[in-house]
Amino acid sequence: MTRELANAVVPGALHRMRGRENPSGKLPVTFPKRLEDTAPYAPGHPERHAPQAAPGTSGTNANAPLVTYSEGLAVGYRWLDQEGIEPLFAFGHGLSYTRFEYSGLTVTPRTSGADVTVTVRNVGPVRGSEVVQMYAGSPSILAAFQRIELAAGESRLVTQHVSAATAVLTRKSVAVR
Repeated sequence: MTRELANAVVPGALHRMRGRENPSGKLPVTFPKRLEDTAPYAPGHPERHAPQAAPGTSGTNANAPLVTYSEGLAVGYRWLDQEGIEPLFAFGHGLSYTRFEYSGLTVTPRTSGADVTVTVRNVGPVRGSEVVQMYAGSPSILAAFQRIELAAGESRLVTQHVSAATAVLTRKSVAVR
């Protein structure tokens, strides 16, 4: 069994290590440069450092203390974006053996929100996958995303729908990353 597994895994790993195949992974979280860059350590949120409420006074777990999250939706990448803090590695960051260019962004209003369309082109030397991410507002809220695979030199028109609920929640512009 070990030999069969090695024969199945090793060729793909070697192709990725030599740059013949693109791993195309993206981070699902943001890594701050310093712990002090996160909301719990911000001066405007002293409740994290105050004495906690007695167990049994909040939530469904009778033994859990009450914790206040006064930053609201501004957690993770949203907090860093709102505060203008550059992360060590951003949500959606990925390493690649190829590069992608975005062009021709259009936003078409709909009664249910808006359709956001952009052309994505693989300008690198190898086939690769890209996650086209649509953000709305400030702080940014991930409104839509789609993974596409493109051969070297290939282009594709990508359209994603941003719901009216997201547009109302953010009341701001839409960006593509």
